[in-house]
Amino acid sequence: MTQSFEKHLNTVAAAGGDLLFGGLKGIEKESLRIRADGRLSMEGHPIGLGSALTNRFITTDFSEALLEFVTPAFKTTWEALHSVCDIHQFTYSQLGDEMLWPASM
Repeated sequence: MTQSFEKHLNTVAAAGGDLLFGGLKGIEKESLRIRADGRLSMEGHPIGLGSALTNRFITTDFSEALLEFVTPAFKTTWEALHSVCDIHQFTYSQLGDEMLWPASM
């Protein structure tokens, strides 16, 4: 173990976890867009969500159907959860007949 790493480790240990739990928190959540029949959506990125390349809260991942929701960093977990809930609600308002699969694959 390097001396610098050991020094940092001792600092964290001496703080009793406050350094680890006192940081900012953000959430990244993925959801697949699916059709009403449960099949994967083959439609393009919904226009109402803005560009997947420039929207900092809603992007796509490996495919157009895989949405990624990204919250800003907050001081509390509650604020981050509230933010991701707002992003979900906005997304649903733009999906038409599509739905979101709740778990990432």
